[in-house]
Amino acid sequence: ICVDCSLPKGLLKRIQVQIMKKIFKRGKNEFDLAQNEFLIKDEKYTMLYCKKGVGSEEFPELEVSEGVSEGIRIYVRGEEKSCVSSLITKVHNCVKDTMKEFPGLVFDHYAVQTSKIGSFRIKLEELKARYNGGERKVFLSLTNSKVGNIETQGEDVDS
Repeated sequence: ICVDCSLPKGLLKRIQVQIMKKIFKRGKNEFDLAQNEFLIKDEKYTMLYCKKGVGSEEFPELEVSEGVSEGIRIYVRGEEKSCVSSLITKVHNCVKDTMKEFPGLVFDHYAVQTSKIGSFRIKLEELKARYNGGERKVFLSLTNSKVGNIETQGEDVDS
């Protein structure tokens, strides 16, 4: 999530509260909460990490987007693909609900995959449209690379 101005005050906290109320309300969960980031692990060791960043130092893959000032990164990791996919969907819904509290602001949403050679990104809306159109493998170009312009092999996209 990124915006071309300062993020609204308390946005990360509101996202955190929505996620805790709607997703991690039961079970044995581990919480590590801070002012500009938080980490939550569930009983299956699926992890959700959210971090607020400023400018292109924190978000190098967004350098190509002019005017990006602040953003929030959301990472989801885990061993079971079904748990990761489920958590991504639930978190996305919480973020979408939270964004409704800020009418008039336009947020950009990206799906980003990072690797040792750089970052691959696509606007989330484009990824959804391609998935809904029947495309199950997505080919992306490297946006921030020391090696040059590289195209990735397609990855299966699960909703």
